[in-house]
Amino acid sequence: MDGARSERLISFCLFFTYPLGGQRPLQKWPSNFQPTKNQTVTSEPHSSNGFLNVVVPYWLFTTGVSIMADGTSNTISLTLNRTTPNSKTADPNSGFRFGVNAKDPKAGEPTIQTFAYTLCVGPNVTSVHQNSVRKYRDPTVAGLEEALIERPVWTTFALGIDEHHNLDQEAVASFAEVLQDSGLPVSQIIIDPRWESQPGEGVFQPTFFPNPAILVDSLKARGMSAQLMVHPFIAQNTTEYSLLTADRNTRSYLAQEGGLVGGALIEVTWWMGRAAMLDFSKIEAVKWTAARVKSLFDQFGLSGCWFLGGSSGWLPARRSPGSESAFRRNFFAKFADGAGQVCGGTVTVDVSARFSRKIVRIADARWEPGKTSEENLQSQLKSIIPSALTVSLLGHPIFVSSTIGGNPFVGLNGQLDFQNAEAKYPSAEAYLRWLGAVLFFPILQFSIPPTVFPEDAARHEKYDVLQLTKNLLALRHNHTDYLLRTARAAAQTGYPMIRPLWWSFPTDRTAWTTDSQYLVGDDLLVAPLVAMGVGARGVYLPEGRWLVAANGQEERGPKWMAVAVRLDEVPHFWRIKAL
Repeated sequence: MDGARSERLISFCLFFTYPLGGQRPLQKWPSNFQPTKNQTVTSEPHSSNGFLNVVVPYWLFTTGVSIMADGTSNTISLTLNRTTPNSKTADPNSGFRFGVNAKDPKAGEPTIQTFAYTLCVGPNVTSVHQNSVRKYRDPTVAGLEEALIERPVWTTFALGIDEHHNLDQEAVASFAEVLQDSGLPVSQIIIDPRWESQPGEGVFQPTFFPNPAILVDSLKARGMSAQLMVHPFIAQNTTEYSLLTADRNTRSYLAQEGGLVGGALIEVTWWMGRAAMLDFSKIEAVKWTAARVKSLFDQFGLSGCWFLGGSSGWLPARRSPGSESAFRRNFFAKFADGAGQVCGGTVTVDVSARFSRKIVRIADARWEPGKTSEENLQSQLKSIIPSALTVSLLGHPIFVSSTIGGNPFVGLNGQLDFQNAEAKYPSAEAYLRWLGAVLFFPILQFSIPPTVFPEDAARHEKYDVLQLTKNLLALRHNHTDYLLRTARAAAQTGYPMIRPLWWSFPTDRTAWTTDSQYLVGDDLLVAPLVAMGVGARGVYLPEGRWLVAANGQEERGPKWMAVAVRLDEVPHFWRIKAL
């Protein structure tokens, strides 16, 4: 005890650690390669630079141990140093430490600190994680809209009709037309929150969307599903805000400081301005929101929605480590459940605090200050596969990829920033390598279409980006049957569709640290090139017989092999199992 806080810490030195409680900016794999000290692990993504949108207090070790901490107890603090199993010297400060972290009580006031966790042990890392999935997973089987596996989704963030980056009905219709005329596959067009007159008003902006029903029908005629992005924010200058706050009961639908009835309403600032925030830990708030969204569906023939936001990181800084901390964790944990009730079906959510078979969208990486666009894109490119493996191990077997090519509209603080987006558009090479990295992920998400890449003399790029993109998507299409079978199994079992290499080779120490390859189900090994300016990579094949998809040759592992990789290629290998 140091006079400022008390700690109840438990220490381990357990070789490699995954996934450190949540997705982190510029994720590394394993977590030992991204050390942290006294990092607070709560269900509060975006509350610090430590974690992004999926935060589950779960850790997994290559020695066959898993830990799940109770998310309702005191704030969890952890330290992880960079360690390797080959280290010849014992460092008493190395390894993994976690425990409660709370301020000392006032003099004379009794306090009880609670810290509950479950530790599981198995014969190896894969076995113990499979047991953890069975123990902690959501018992309901998630719905699976197979069209999302078969064809990518396209969001409208890249569209803008004026200097203020407004969005209108014609721009969305033209976007769909360009995609179809270019021969690009589309499952859904996701219309971002600019469709509303005011955030939370729940009506289309009449100037920019004069007849939404015509837009929805036109998309359906092209074989595309129209989805809206909805969110928990309600602008203070809307009729809805006035009506909610006028009644004591409905006022409780809005988040209040500390979760106290009658407390001050929480105000947040997001990319569409100042707003109050709905509190989905209140079931009546969920029902109220669901009724409004259903009305939109019925009126305009919409098929579903994506739910943005929900992070308790929007809430003000806590004033005490006690009840308010519990409120914040409960606020976040309840959000994904509420979003599912609002949107129904295969809702895509932005946040998660537990093992859940809801589809979660992997957060777009934030841009780092002081780095060029290419440097940022290179760092983000390398983090794609570690981020996917992390989200998969945190109980989300089906997920949506981060935006292909990076999201140039995300500012340094994680908020959308349209004004500076142009300077952050990816190069053609970065765009194609990004698509290659995620090509076999469950659901692909585009915003920037490949048709926007002309020849760029400054970058010396003369690629036919549209054709190369179509070539890559055709490669994925050739594997549709296998992807669908694997996705169905993942939805049933809760086991990840995208797996670390050690999943099938739990004692292979090279597989423990392989961060640029992944398995799709049991039989497909994928090794994309996640670097720019090079045309080849080394691929590690674990023990066994492998069929090289590119040439039909058989290779035997364990071995490393050099592979040339064109911009429209993704090296992949089929596992040949003994009969």
